[in-house]
Order: sequence, then structure tokens, then C-alpha cells
Amino acid sequence: MKDDTIDKKLSYEELKLPNYVNNRVAFANLTVTDLSLSAVLGGLNMLLVGDSGKGKTQLARDIYNHLFGGDQSRGGHGIMVRGYRLIDSTLYDEVFTELNIDKARRELTDSIGAAVSIGDELNRAPVVRQNDFLELGDGVLNYKGKSIPLGVNGYHVVIATANIGNGEFQGTFDTDKALYNRLHVAIDFDHPQFSPTDEDEILLDTAKAANPRIKEAVHHDLLEKILAANQEITGMSKNIGMDAQAVINYLRFGLKNCMQNKGEKEKNWPIPCQECSDNKAGDALCAYIRAPVRRTMEATIRYAAAMQFMAQLKDPKVEIDPVDLIFKSFELTGAYQLLLNPTILKQEYHEQNPKMMAHVVEKLKEDFLKNLSFVYYNLDELEKKQPMTTEFFEHNGSVDAYSKLSAEAKKKVRNKVIPYTDDRQIGMSWMKTFLEANKPAEEENKPKEEGKKKAGEGKKK
Repeated sequence: MKDDTIDKKLSYEELKLPNYVNNRVAFANLTVTDLSLSAVLGGLNMLLVGDSGKGKTQLARDIYNHLFGGDQSRGGHGIMVRGYRLIDSTLYDEVFTELNIDKARRELTDSIGAAVSIGDELNRAPVVRQNDFLELGDGVLNYKGKSIPLGVNGYHVVIATANIGNGEFQGTFDTDKALYNRLHVAIDFDHPQFSPTDEDEILLDTAKAANPRIKEAVHHDLLEKILAANQEITGMSKNIGMDAQAVINYLRFGLKNCMQNKGEKEKNWPIPCQECSDNKAGDALCAYIRAPVRRTMEATIRYAAAMQFMAQLKDPKVEIDPVDLIFKSFELTGAYQLLLNPTILKQEYHEQNPKMMAHVVEKLKEDFLKNLSFVYYNLDELEKKQPMTTEFFEHNGSVDAYSKLSAEAKKKVRNKVIPYTDDRQIGMSWMKTFLEANKPAEEENKPKEEGKKKAGEGKKK
């Protein structure tokens, strides 16, 4: 008897795009193409940015046709709108409603059931019209006072392409922070780490006849398998592991820290950083980036799970360090979330978001790794239900609890380490709350249950 579950299982070979090629290794065993496909499988909205001719639209069209079968109106699962079409029209008029002449009113179309929505050259639409995509980003359409879910069984992704340049593109508009926040993963093809390899370019020259136009792939419908993969990724995102959770909280709470305020960064950050006594050299890490909002952190967790899924789909034996995975995910989800110091971004990085984000994340990871041995020590204590150690000493490359030392031995310790403090650029005091929140529940009724059991055994006798 045939096992139907085998047919529903997605294979890596099925995801191979027919026209777009980018085999540059971006992380672990994942290429840049894999990064974009990971976002799709994870149900995450994606922003593809870069100069004209870098392949943004080709990538989006390949995903649209090869994975989702093309237009919803022609039996596929996608809708596409070009930004310039929204200059004199709305997204509702263009896509989601049509005029019923007999009833003299506009009515919803089948487009609300599309699984993928592509906004090509999104920033060619005025900001007020770009805001129509806010609802698409949330997966819900507000129509006549009702909230109408988009997509299929809760699955809906937005892929937006945009030309973000230094003023050389005419007819483009700025993009609102709220919309950036709903475009969860950003890939910038102007940055060398995301551009195709020389081998890719040569392969394209020989594989197909030259054609400067966007190439249309043969339509394939992988939606059912994508939905199954998405559900598996959902399960993975619920159990990322304690060390990965520690990184999430380091980013969420540690980046809020401000030594000058003896508390959190204020709304006017990074202005105070200019006169901060802890930033005299201008290189304090806390002055480079601020804390992400919850939506960004949830996107980071889910994207990490999606990348893990994709890596294992490609090679079931692959092993990825969870700490590296979360930091890489944050690099790709945070680059365009307006977290970076705009002055430094402009003066030192010439507004190259991916370049600055990559450097900042590398510094953050270095800082976190300095404390990782203490974190692992406490996580081991947590598992063994032991009291939390907050003071340590280092000896021969390892750490141990300062409290274990005798009074005489304590005198010989030159540097007692107290890692969980906010008297540092990236705060660590959150670790105490993190461990407290993850303490195993006490088995309060266990003694009573054991007593009942013994009493029952006595009666049987």
C-alpha cells in the first residue's frame, strides 16, 4: 500500500529554481538561494533589495511560478502587483476587489486566497499606497469593518522587491518603518556576501540562450508540501533550546542597556552616545545598535528554525551550532529594522545596511561568547535543580563557582568574575530572570501521592 505521507514530504531537489542561480555559500551549507527559500518555507515575509538587474525580480518570479503555480486567477496561488500601478490606484482596487456592474459596487475577488503576494519595485508606490501592504504583511485584510484572513490555512507570505540607492533611482519613495517591520527577512544583492559567484555568472552564460528579459518558469504547485514543511518549522520554533534562548534574551534585553542612564536606552538614542563617558573612543558597541522589538525577535526565532530545516533538508547529517544560527538569523532579520545607529551607518558604512549589520552582529557574538562558559554552567545547574551561581572564578581555561572555594583559597583568587551585570556595554542582568523563569516546576503533590500509595498498599495487605 502506498504511503501518502511520502508524497507530501518536500525534497531539496524540488525547490531548485529553474532560472535564478546564486550558489554563494551564506551560512553553514546554505546558499543565498537557500536563504530566500528558507523564508518562504517559514512563512516569513521577505524584502529583496539591490540595484537594477541584480536578479531580485527573477528570484521572486521563480518562487512565484515554480513553487506556487503562478497567478491565482489562472489556477495558481499567487498575486503580483507592481509598485508604480499604485500611484493612482489602491491595492484593494488593483487586486482584492472588482466592480460588480449589476450591483453597482465593488466585491472581493478570489485573490484573498493567494498564498504568496509579490510587490515588485514596491518603493515606486507613494508611501500612503505602500501602507496598503501593511495588511498583507499581517496576513489580514480589513474590508468593510471585517478582518479577512489571507492565504491558505494561515499561510501567506509577502515578497517585496525594491531599488534602494543613493538617489540615482527616479520615481522612488521612502518606505515606512512599520512596513519594514513586517518584511521579516532582508537580502541585499548589492552586498558581496549575497551576490552570485563568478561561477554562477559563467554557468548562466552557457546554460541558456541570452535573454535580458525576466524569464517565466514552468508552473509547478508545491503548496501542499510547503504547508507541511511550514508546520514542521512551527514545531521546531517552539523548541529552539536553552542556549539559543539565551542568545535571544541577550539581544532582546542586553541591547536595551545604557550604562550612562543606569537603565534602558531612551527614545532619543543614539544622541546621548555622542557625549557618553563610556563612548569616548566612539567605538562602544552599545552605540552601534539598539534593541529589536518583539516582532523582530519572533521573526529571528522562526527564521532560525527555517534555516535549520532547510540545512537538514539539504543534508540530514548537517550540524549547526545554535548560537551561530541565532546570530546569523538576527543579522538577516534585523538589517533593515532601523536598529542601527543612522549616523555611523552613513559615515562609516556609506548606508550599506548588510555590511554594518554583519560587523555589529560579529561583535555581539564575540561579546556573548566571552560569557558563554558561565551561561552553560548555570544551565547545567538549572537542569540539576541546583541554586544559581552568580560569582565565578576562572582556572586553567574553565570556570567554577566562587562559593565552592575555602576562605584560604578565595584569598588566592585574583579576579572574581560577576558576569550578570549591566555595568557593561551589553547588559547581562537578564540572565537571572531567564534562569528563574525556566526553573522546573516543583512537584508539590509528590509526597502526598506517595503517602496515598503506601496507604493503599497497606490496605491490600
